[in-house]
Amino acid sequence: MTDHDRVRHIVDRDIYRRMNQIGGMLHLSESIGGILGDLVIAIHNEVDPDEGEEIFQYWLISDHLAERMIKEGFCVIETDDGYFYGRTTAGTGLEDDITTLLKREARRAAMQPE
Repeated sequence: MTDHDRVRHIVDRDIYRRMNQIGGMLHLSESIGGILGDLVIAIHNEVDPDEGEEIFQYWLISDHLAERMIKEGFCVIETDDGYFYGRTTAGTGLEDDITTLLKREARRAAMQPE
């Protein structure tokens, strides 16, 4: 399997649905509080606006992918309904994010003692 095929397989298998409507509801609910307000606070505590980070897209992802992404520093929030990936980039494909994930994992593995 080529690297491109591996990335495409992860995107197809582990990224379920773009949930930007959730993002809009989260921003609205922030002002009214409650569970959704708590979720938007949790998501935005994971990014640093002073560093220019902002959530542009929300994606519902698999538990397996969420665990991997959390370990490598991506913005992922667990809810009762699953894991949401708060994507801090726009204008590129999800394949770029997965490629970044795989590179980070490879670097981490290379740093592990034998």
